[in-house]
Amino acid sequence: MKKEYYWFFVLILAAAVVAGSTLGITMNYKYISEQIMKERSQQEALEAQAQQKPASSPLEVKIPPQDMPPDIPQKSSNTTTPATTQSSTAVSSAPAPASGNGNKLLVLSQEEKRDIEMMLSSVGIPANTDYSQRIRQFQEKNTLTATGIMDSQTLGALINKVTINQANRHLGR
Repeated sequence: MKKEYYWFFVLILAAAVVAGSTLGITMNYKYISEQIMKERSQQEALEAQAQQKPASSPLEVKIPPQDMPPDIPQKSSNTTTPATTQSSTAVSSAPAPASGNGNKLLVLSQEEKRDIEMMLSSVGIPANTDYSQRIRQFQEKNTLTATGIMDSQTLGALINKVTINQANRHLGR
């Protein structure tokens, strides 16, 4: 195959990818913008609730069963549910200060919460206390701000700690 044909083929392929992506975004722009607006309003509602509640209590958001994917919470007037129902738990530290320390609001499903509890057990945090107390113990042990609430910084530190422990186990250390 001649070099010119090869380059022509690459350019045609690139043009097809760009055209397809543009067409896909254009055709779905309405749905994309609606989803972005829903997520923004949901995050604003959760942040407003976080400001109203004490920093040590997690927030909970009900996930609708059918009309939205299970990983995207829907804004509703009754957003809090007891922990015994099937819901997602949104947890965050107190609102981020102006310095922007990078802590982000997290929305966790019950399955993700169980996974976090298993990770806490694997790094030596005993399971004999409640979830918030276990999070606080991990934060204190790893020189993080001890809020007792799972934020992005705490989750990142927990994942790193678990990864290091697993690597050490595989290396026989």
